[in-house]
Parts: sequence; C-alpha cells; structure tokens
Amino acid sequence: MRKSGAVGDGTGDDTAAFLKAEDAALAAAARFPNGPSGRPQAVVYVPPGTYRLLRLAFRSDVRMEVDAGAVLAQAGGRNVDVSRVPALIQWDGPPGDAVKNVSLVGVNSSAGGRKQLAEPLFPGWTVDPDFTFDLDPGFTGSNEAVAGVQALNVDGFLIQNVFSIENDSQPKSAPGAKQGWWPQSRKAALGLRERSDAPADGSAYYDPHNGTIENWYNVHGPKGFGPNQVNAGHNLMFRHIFSRGGTSMRFETDASQGKGFASELRGVEADDIAGENCNRAVSFAPHAQNNYDVHVSKVQAMSCAAGVIESFDESNKQSPGKFADSTITDVTVTSGNQAQDSLKQSSGLWAVDISETAFAKDSQTRSLWSVVYGDHSCSGSFTKPSDEIMTAQGLERPKCR
Repeated sequence: MRKSGAVGDGTGDDTAAFLKAEDAALAAAARFPNGPSGRPQAVVYVPPGTYRLLRLAFRSDVRMEVDAGAVLAQAGGRNVDVSRVPALIQWDGPPGDAVKNVSLVGVNSSAGGRKQLAEPLFPGWTVDPDFTFDLDPGFTGSNEAVAGVQALNVDGFLIQNVFSIENDSQPKSAPGAKQGWWPQSRKAALGLRERSDAPADGSAYYDPHNGTIENWYNVHGPKGFGPNQVNAGHNLMFRHIFSRGGTSMRFETDASQGKGFASELRGVEADDIAGENCNRAVSFAPHAQNNYDVHVSKVQAMSCAAGVIESFDESNKQSPGKFADSTITDVTVTSGNQAQDSLKQSSGLWAVDISETAFAKDSQTRSLWSVVYGDHSCSGSFTKPSDEIMTAQGLERPKCR
C-alpha cells in the first residue's frame, strides 16, 4: 500500500493510492485462492495507520486485508457532497455487470484505533482482530451522513472483523439528552441497497447478492442508526453483530415506495445479534416493499427501548409491504435504564430512560404480515407491556418477569 503512495497519517486523501494498489495487486501473480465466489482474489494489504478515503471503488476479484491497527476515516471534510456515494468504500457495478468476488477483512490483532471505546466489551465479543471505521464526525471533522461501506450491485462478497465508531450526541433541548448537535451520525455504518435503474417488473435486481457480513462491533450508535441498514439484497448472511446504541440489525426496506424500479430482500439469515443501551436490537420495517425468507436467530437485547419491533407503514396503507415466511427465534430481552426511548416531538431524538417494551408490533401488521417467533423470553421492568406477537400457537402477549 505504501508503495502505491498511501500516507496513512490521517491528514491527506489516500483514495487514489488505494485504487493504484488494487490495480497493482490485480497485475501481480499472487492470489488468495478461494474468495466468496470460489475464485481467486488479488490481495491488497493495508498496514497500520489512519487512512482518509471517500468513494473508493472496488475492482472485481479484490481482497482487501486491513490490519487491525488501521483506521479508515472520511476524506474531504464536513462539507463533502453526500448526494452521491455517501461512503468511504463503494461496491457497485452497472446493470448486468456487478462487481464480483470482493472482500474487506480485518487481519492480525491490535488494540489500536480508539478501541478503548468498546469497553466494557459485551460478553462473548472481542475487537482485537478488527480494523476500525471511524465514522464519528465530531472526532474526525467529517460529514455526519457518510457510511463506511455502501454495497449496491455486487455479487459474492465478504466483510469480516470490523469495529465502527459513530456519534450519538443530541441537541441541548432534548430532555435527558447529551450535548451538541451537528456531529450526530445520520447514516448506518454499512448500507446494503439497490440501484435505481433495476427493472420495475422485478425481472432483475441490481442489489447485493451472495454476501456474508460477520464480526461487526459498533459503538455510540444514535437512535436512528447503527452498524447496518439493509434495504435490499438476496442470499445474505449476518453473523455476530453488536451495537451499543442504535439498532443492531435494521431491516428497513423502503426502496419500492413510489419509485419506478423493483427491490426486495429475500433469503437472509442473521445469527448472534446483540444490542445494548439501544433503541432496538432487531427492526422489521418493510415500508411498501415485499420481502421474503428472512430468518433471525440468537438475539440479545439489554437495556433497549424495545427488543424487536415489527412496524406498519402508515403512509402507504394501500401497499404497506411485508416480511413473508420470516422467523425470529432464541430471543432474550432484558430491561434497563439506559435505553434510547423516542421523544414524541421528533423521531430522530431520544431520552435515556427505562426500557419501554420487550416486543413492539403495530396492530395493523397482524392482518397483513407477521414474523413468526420461536423461543423468546423477557425479564425486568418495562414501562408498558409487550404487544402480541405471532408464535406457532398463534398470537400471544409475552409476559415479562
């Protein structure tokens, strides 16, 4: 990487040097033998340092190994144009020509990269092998609406061993809120979404296909965001995802609402999802998009406003969307007093308060769609009882002890 001109001192823009390193790796003979698509990959190694990037495009068949002592932050400052590619890294290809067989992987072991912000570590997690996305605009001077990775038309990918830092500050006027305003993060660390030129009839989907995201640890998540926002995709696997604050696993899929192209989420598995002092651990919000076969297992929610929510799109009652043939099982919700409870005057604000409910479900979803729950439990004191959820026995209201 340094031979390609990357400085890694946290001051300049290293995007062009990273692109040069990709091209050099593809021209070299050495290969990682078995990428996500089963094909070899050219390897780019990113050594320890702090690298400023913006809109870094990946070539197909590239494996980027980022040292655990490396930090990736945004280049260009707070006033960058976020109307296009609002991310440090983008995986995308034009219609019919997806970016294929790409990986972004943390390697080696290091306590660097402001990883002390992870303390105390959630039980069962480590951040030692993780590289860092520093998405805290208050610390880096970057734009609050820029993600770490934006994945669109990509087929065959792996993201592994990531530690991400957001900013959860709020306006001074919010009761019980923290101080400051502009640094608050307004983008999930990872965005999976579709291209807007996909055929409206659903004959093709230009979105993330055949991908795995695992070992992602997020801190300082604000109420509206967290480690991911999953708008669209096919055949995806999420493993070992944690967020302190925000939403740990956010299936919020609004791409088809009033737009002239098709989108869906289909064939998704998520396992070992945890949220602490958060707004919710798992969110199902279709917003006019029809989604199928989404299966979530082993969920822990500790001191969150809600453990799991299923929401109805009241703005589009004629076509509210759904999650069909979808399940969630092995869910444990424990109340606490550090939850991000919503404030009525603005959906983007919250007060740190007692957990509101273990399971939240808009009543309208009962006649439209329901995620089916397997084993689930809740304990502690909540400000209101859980809503009814669908189980194998029918609708039931969980009782917390």
